[in-house]
Amino acid sequence: MFGSIIDEESTAAVRYDLRVAGIFYTLIFLAHSMAVTPFTVEIVLDGSESMATPVGDSTIQTMVQDAIVSVVAEAQTKPGQLTLGLRVAGGGEKGGDPCSATEPLIQLSDPDWNHWTEALNRLKPRGERNLNTPVVNAITNVARNAGPSRVVVITTGGDQCESNPRDVAAALSATDHTVELRLVGLNLDSATMDAFGSLELRNATNPAELLDAIRWAVLKTDHPEGDGTIPEPTPTEIPVVLSAPDRIAAGEMFELSWSGPEGPEDFLSLAAEESTDDDYLDWARTEEGSPVHFSAPLEPGVYELRYVDGESGTTRAHVSIEVFAVPVELRVPATATAGMRFEIGWTANPGDGDFVTIAKPKSSARHSLDWASTATGSPTTLAAPNKPGTYEVRYFSSRARGIVARATIEVRP
Repeated sequence: MFGSIIDEESTAAVRYDLRVAGIFYTLIFLAHSMAVTPFTVEIVLDGSESMATPVGDSTIQTMVQDAIVSVVAEAQTKPGQLTLGLRVAGGGEKGGDPCSATEPLIQLSDPDWNHWTEALNRLKPRGERNLNTPVVNAITNVARNAGPSRVVVITTGGDQCESNPRDVAAALSATDHTVELRLVGLNLDSATMDAFGSLELRNATNPAELLDAIRWAVLKTDHPEGDGTIPEPTPTEIPVVLSAPDRIAAGEMFELSWSGPEGPEDFLSLAAEESTDDDYLDWARTEEGSPVHFSAPLEPGVYELRYVDGESGTTRAHVSIEVFAVPVELRVPATATAGMRFEIGWTANPGDGDFVTIAKPKSSARHSLDWASTATGSPTTLAAPNKPGTYEVRYFSSRARGIVARATIEVRP
């Protein structure tokens, strides 16, 4: 009897232990599955004609392809840790529009050295660089995955297809979880790097730097070595990107396109070079949207366009813009007869609302004894004042919002 009781109790105990063990090992399996959720990375690769630039006996594209394939081969040695995809910015088939959005060249999948080598070898650099739209599409694509994700941009420069950089910030804001954005520059100049603002960036100027930069961007190798797993990214700020003309005529209106976090008090400013963050000539709130419009200063020189954080008052990103003098030449006779019309001419690039006047010397810009619109073309005529004396013929620029050329004329009886 004792034996049968022991057997029944032992059997029940074993069954209980098995149930507990089953639950325990199921939890371990689920935890392990969650821990090894693949890190998703989509590369947006410059496909423009700039990638065909010779570098010694090679080209930029060949060097980049070799570095990418090397990184893919390294990722392939760590199965289950990384999902990789590739999208091309610009380029494309001959006869197509390089500024149109393209489908991924390689869909998000486990790293495959052979597949990547074949796909990259098919690329033919061509045309302009459509950067913003493929980046937006890549952000949307990786954000569909439950695990940590990143978009890596490899480029020789900024967008050349006039797409809106604000769409990138909007795409980052619309994701349910953090999507990192990293950029590998290919020998970028300082102005281009400044235009990318606060974006995490490494600029490669030789093959060794290129390989290190792509490994940093794709494998996150800047972190201390651990157990070989790719760590989950920490949340990153939405990058600020600014785009504006490099040069502009004094007083002319121009557009500043931007993308960024658009904080409640954030604003964009036009300031003198090397001035403090709170010292600016003009400004516009980010809530006005992109692009915003500024008038170039009348004084030629180098200025800065800035994205300023409204809470801290610090500049998040800036780009330089050169303001040059508006070239205007007046052709005015030395003398004119009082009360009679006389002919004048000019050489200029007139803006809407430009006009020529005759006025008393040292009088204000608004003072005029007679005037004529430049819209009628050069030459035109003005009426000489009835009172003899020395007068001034002026060219008033609507873009400069002031007088940009003067010439003296003597009015005789």
